[in-house]
Amino acid sequence: MPVTTCRSDYIDMLTRWEKCRDFYEGADAVKAKGTTYLPAAGSHEEDSKKYNAYKTRALFFNGTRRTVLGLGGAVFQKSPSVVVPGHMESDITDITLTGVSLDLFALYSTREVLITGRYGIFVDMAERPYWTGYQAEAIISWNAERRDGREVLTRVILSEVREVPDPKDIFAFVEIECFRVLSLIDNVYTQTLWYKTSDGDWAPEADVIPLRRGEPLDFIPFTFMSSDSVSSRIERPPLEDVVDVNMSHYHSMADLEWGRHFVALPTPWVSGLVGKDQEKLAIGSGVAWQLAEGGRAGMLEFTGRGLGALEKADVQKRHMMAALGARLLEDQPNQPETLGAVQIRHAGEHATLRTMTQVIGQGLTAALKWHAWWTGTEDSPLEVEEVSIALNKDFINVKASSEEIKTLLLAWQADAISYETFYEGLQSGEWARPGVTVEEEQDDIDKKLSLIPGSEKEEEEEEEEEEEE
Repeated sequence: MPVTTCRSDYIDMLTRWEKCRDFYEGADAVKAKGTTYLPAAGSHEEDSKKYNAYKTRALFFNGTRRTVLGLGGAVFQKSPSVVVPGHMESDITDITLTGVSLDLFALYSTREVLITGRYGIFVDMAERPYWTGYQAEAIISWNAERRDGREVLTRVILSEVREVPDPKDIFAFVEIECFRVLSLIDNVYTQTLWYKTSDGDWAPEADVIPLRRGEPLDFIPFTFMSSDSVSSRIERPPLEDVVDVNMSHYHSMADLEWGRHFVALPTPWVSGLVGKDQEKLAIGSGVAWQLAEGGRAGMLEFTGRGLGALEKADVQKRHMMAALGARLLEDQPNQPETLGAVQIRHAGEHATLRTMTQVIGQGLTAALKWHAWWTGTEDSPLEVEEVSIALNKDFINVKASSEEIKTLLLAWQADAISYETFYEGLQSGEWARPGVTVEEEQDDIDKKLSLIPGSEKEEEEEEEEEEEE
């Protein structure tokens, strides 16, 4: 089989990924696909000019993109928590060697998982380790085995596009397609690039065996991330239902705008016109129509309720998108809500978002460990410790009210809750300093109290010093 051979489950999912990506990209991408997303009305099927006018007038409301950006923004309203060794601190400011930081790479990864439910990270070595992200459509084939209870990749084929100078024009560039094959052969990791030859066939360049301290790798440094696992298994796009409603909304808006085009302006009508051979009638202040006895003229205006149903569909389908995950599109309550009420109202869709952030964090952590191992001293990536990245899971940016904090304080003062519970309430209600643990907060409090003359803390410290003497 040629290197371009795609897996059957990849082929089955490709059109669904394309649909989700087109709707994320917006009106230009959706309208460019014509009848794929907007079927022609009966009168347009044999008249391309009418269909193009119908499509051009159609309003495309991009609920899909708003949902992706909104959910991604909810995750990244707080920066990820990153733990890396000192020698990697400068690396994470440019994790790709193209100016993309680790935080920004994590945001791109989250958006891709929201759009297609799939993303890949490849860690390679140049002057130092660097990362490359691959969209779902670019990962055309893969093999995996179970070893010691773990999934081990044995082959991954990646589609790439490279920009090279145009041999016919020194000031221009052309894009060429190639395929990167990552293989685990006899437990040795090997890379091979395939290019199209002049006769149209595909041929490989020489194999490259990446080394670490003079030894080849015994694994492929590539990880998948989906909406609910880091395995190679394909999952359905998490927002596909939102995309389908977005498409239906697009249909309704196309019919509504087409109808408005015909009924927005009154249309003149006439009967009993003298000189019936006139095919066109001019209208205006300098024009008169000559009517026979009993002739009539008037203006035809739309009075029915047909467009009202389409206007109602607009509202209904926006609310359907909201119910399926696009809460940022939904009208918010007019009355102030407590933190608990907001959390209850948003709990459903954020359960899925929490799962995705957990999975993305696992995938990014695996790549971080490979990165640290490649430049570290550990014998195996599994031995790398103190390296991790965790994405924010507190998606609701609502500060607890003063009454809620007062209630927490009274409960603590009455010994009904511990200080740890009280401080956790301050953190979730965004009254505490971000990133400060309860132990660190207590230490700061003790230090400040010890500086107050005559305080119990100062007396306790003096007594401890006397006992030591």
